Amino acid sequence: MIKVKESLRREDGFTIIEMAVVMLLLSILVGVFYTFLFGAERAANDGRSWLELNENARLTIERMSRELREADTLISICCFTNGNPSGDPEIRFQADFDSSGTYTVTGTYQPDYSGDEVVRYQYSSSARQLLISTNETPTQTALADNISALRLGYFGSDPAYDTGCPLFAVSGCTAADGIIAWQEIDQGTVGNKNGSPDGEYDFITSIVVDMTVSLRTQRHTYRTGIELRNAFR
Repeated sequence: MIKVKESLRREDGFTIIEMAVVMLLLSILVGVFYTFLFGAERAANDGRSWLELNENARLTIERMSRELREADTLISICCFTNGNPSGDPEIRFQADFDSSGTYTVTGTYQPDYSGDEVVRYQYSSSARQLLISTNETPTQTALADNISALRLGYFGSDPAYDTGCPLFAVSGCTAADGIIAWQEIDQGTVGNKNGSPDGEYDFITSIVVDMTVSLRTQRHTYRTGIELRNAFR
């Protein structure tokens, strides 16, 4: 009987508590494994998305620079209130990209614009996109996504307008500092003093573009200065 009892003891299985502990340990190990696996995959996907986002942003700002550099005339600029940005920025301009215009006898260039040479760039903060449209294709197309901020700065080159911005709280707008902001031109002898760069287009000679792209916790800002070389052609 003793031998039978010992044999039965040796053939006893696991208790419910032992099985529960083992299953708990296995579930923890499996959870850690899948967390590591999916975390690495997500990090790889985020890395690829971040590289693609930055490449697209770089190409977009290069396109903006190239087209604005060819601009003959600024048509409209939006939006400002009392000398400060208000609302999503927008710029509309025309450029004789195909050089179909002519020079007069006096040497003055007379540009000839087609429908796709009147261009509009608009930033949508709600969609986080930079949009483009033309007179020929008025439906807006997204050039870049995940843009968390876009700022357009407008400047002149005539030292006579380097007078400061006493009427507006404009950061960095100081008299005789070598930087002629459009607010100074607006308040000068050629400006209409209404706090908006609407009547001073002919005196704006350069544009500074600041574009910030972001993805999750990553953020990068691109900045470029653009000289309107054809504005006085």
